Amino acid sequence: MAALARKSGMQAFLQASEYASAPSPCRSLVSPSTSVKRKVTVMMKRDRISKRREKVARMAERAAVPEHPFRGRGPLYLIRPAVSVACAPSLQAIAAALRDSTLQIDEESLEAAWRFFTDGGTALYGYDVTEALREAVRLQQKIVRPEPVKRDQAPVGVAV
Repeated sequence: MAALARKSGMQAFLQASEYASAPSPCRSLVSPSTSVKRKVTVMMKRDRISKRREKVARMAERAAVPEHPFRGRGPLYLIRPAVSVACAPSLQAIAAALRDSTLQIDEESLEAAWRFFTDGGTALYGYDVTEALREAVRLQQKIVRPEPVKRDQAPVGVAV
């Protein structure tokens, strides 16, 4: 006890709290000797293609819903409501195909979809409904495939 009296108050408390017999006013302190190592599962981050697919799918769903006019400086609409309504079935099919993990979509098609939704010069942001619908259907045919990728369920054997 004489050794505890010579140390500062906090040092004495910390040293005394390591012993089981000493009363502890704070229960959140855990000494390293009593801590338990646990397995921590860390979720893997999705790869960049699946992130990009999800983002483009959200853009397609947003473009399929007609906007309300913006009252202020600039244009009233980014995407004209007539264009949005005309292209809605194709845009929703594109969004569903992008979210379907069994469909394999190459990076070129994904990049074409990204450009279609982000480039202001595409027909989606113009006044011509027919041209916008043609581009949306062309993109839909490029992305939506009639047959999904078949995955092998049988184990693969290795010849020795």
